[in-house]
Amino acid sequence: MTFPEDPLNPTEEWANQVLADHAGDPVIEELTSTIDALEPDRQALLVALMWVGRGDYGVDEWDEAVAEARDQWNGRTTEYLIGTPLAADYLSAGLEQFDTA
Repeated sequence: MTFPEDPLNPTEEWANQVLADHAGDPVIEELTSTIDALEPDRQALLVALMWVGRGDYGVDEWDEAVAEARDQWNGRTTEYLIGTPLAADYLSAGLEQFDTA
């Protein structure tokens, strides 16, 4: 895989490089297949949970976060999540916030 010197969208390019660095990694392949197998609504819930854990939304704003994630769904959820630094930590933090709510 090669990358242009001047990417059209630096955010997407960074995510592609993260994925390229792990090409053939069985953990990444399993994560990718698991997320890709989810229905779009389930993918949106996963993104909304990450946003809650990251602090973009509070638990009390869950419905708004889910609506925004559904509106922004574009079939690239896997790349978005894998390309987000600390995504696992954000997902865990989001779950913890619901456990204490």
